[in-house]
Amino acid sequence: MANLGNFNANEHAEMQSFDPLPAGEYLAQVVSSEVKSNSKNTGELLKMEWDILDGEYTGRKVFANYNLSHSNPKAAEIGQRELAAACRAMGQGSVQDSEQLHAIPCIIKLKIRPAKGDYGPSNDISDYKPAGATVATPLQGVTPQAPAQPSKPVWQTS
Repeated sequence: MANLGNFNANEHAEMQSFDPLPAGEYLAQVVSSEVKSNSKNTGELLKMEWDILDGEYTGRKVFANYNLSHSNPKAAEIGQRELAAACRAMGQGSVQDSEQLHAIPCIIKLKIRPAKGDYGPSNDISDYKPAGATVATPLQGVTPQAPAQPSKPVWQTS
């Protein structure tokens, strides 16, 4: 038996679902990032956590990994190309530190990766656009009259 002290479940928010979001375009921003070795130690990847900023799924998380280096040159090329697309969508041409990409809204296009092995279905980011770009389909959970950007820029405080 473990002593939990005076834990009160009513003082905590509901648990968020980890089901994948519906495929579509979402206004999002990077909230954390780190460089790590990949699982087989054959290269390094940039792990980025994205927050959805608008609509029905506001606050939901999307995770993406970008190969920065890899023993397979094609894998490194794909990862670097994906990261470059994200940087351009955020207006960042040259980046020295991944924190330069934090809190800059852009539109991410999500697709659903089917379940595989022990892992259930999940989301992959398949495209990036600047936050002010015209989208091919309405943003998920946002009515056509709603602005595509938050009313107050995310990088401003108070």
